Amino acid sequence: MSQAAMDTPPTPMLGAEGLVTALLYSVSHDLRSPLLTLSLSAELIDESVGEVLRTDGSGRGTIALDALRHGARDLERMVQALASLSRAYRRELGVGRAALRLLLGGHLVISDEDELDTRLVLVDPISVREVIDACCGDDPAEIHVSLTPRHAILLLPSPPALGDLRGAPLLRLVEGLQRHAGGVLEALAAGQVMLERQGSALDLQEAGVRLWLPRAGAAAE
Repeated sequence: MSQAAMDTPPTPMLGAEGLVTALLYSVSHDLRSPLLTLSLSAELIDESVGEVLRTDGSGRGTIALDALRHGARDLERMVQALASLSRAYRRELGVGRAALRLLLGGHLVISDEDELDTRLVLVDPISVREVIDACCGDDPAEIHVSLTPRHAILLLPSPPALGDLRGAPLLRLVEGLQRHAGGVLEALAAGQVMLERQGSALDLQEAGVRLWLPRAGAAAE
């Protein structure tokens, strides 16, 4: 081995997307086995000695069994959340030119910009629409749209379940996985992963959920 090769250290792993992706995949899959063991154990205990526990005047056995089931359900929600993030990192995206108006179909679009029908963004339409649906639900909602030379910026209504959460959904989910797993924050965190993979961005702000979608260049003008 040459001296130059010996003096070249490997690429640092800190912050490497590949490491994060592999870790999420491994954790979300490897935890399923002990989770299944906990769930099956609770069922077997209930079938074997459930009646005895329920007739115990102290109630300690029933409390312990309920706690085991509750813990298994909590763990299942958190494993599912990690699996959702893992899928978002690995999902195949069909990035291409998409009409901004089509992405916003069914909603009340508020904008000072003219000719939104002709404006194009460079995104995977399905993943963007999933984020819009997570924020707006099934009913029509007000979506504010503005344009910069590089981005179409959407301001979506903030789902009530988010409360006063601000910043990156992915960070907020990781900080409070037990609390937020299985809710709308999980969906937005997965959406953030997919949006950032295609050069878009998502942020929770006081005014609402803001999306930055890359414009499709000169063809959008």
